[in-house]
Order: sequence, then C-alpha cells, then structure tokens
Amino acid sequence: MLGQLLYRRSRILLPNVFHRKFSNEASITSENPNILNSEKLDDRVLNLIVCPLTKKKLRYDSERQLLINDELGIGFKIVNGIPNLVPTDAVKV
Repeated sequence: MLGQLLYRRSRILLPNVFHRKFSNEASITSENPNILNSEKLDDRVLNLIVCPLTKKKLRYDSERQLLINDELGIGFKIVNGIPNLVPTDAVKV
C-alpha cells in the first residue's frame, strides 16, 4: 500500500523533460551504434543537473558527450542520452 502511494507520487513529481520519445526510424545499427548519443541534451535538464561531488553546475561537451566539472577536471559520460553521474565512473579530462 505504501509502496503504491510512493510510486504514484513519484510519477506525478517527475518533470516531463525526462520522458524521451524515440521514433521507429532511429534504430541502433551495426553501421552507427552511437545514434542515440548524437542527440543534444535538453537545456532544461542541464539546468537541473549538478556535480555529485561538488554540487556545482556541469558544462556540456557535445563532441565528447560529457558533462564536465572544470574545477575537478573530470567528466561524466552520457550514454544513450542518460548522464552517468556515478563518481567512480567519471573520466579525467
């Protein structure tokens, strides 16, 4: 009962910017396995995301598909349009 209530409330509170529509035309093929990574991250999402270590805003590098923390010199990869903000998965820039 409590789990259902929390689930319903969490669905209401999630902003619509996280719901991504994929068309049938864009499919991952052997020719271009990174087709989903070529999409630009939404500016509304970028305003919400901060570094999990310093809690400061991250800079988006569209070429390398990274969210970069210039202060620490690390970048967080974006995989299939989803930022991976796990500190142990960060790469040095």
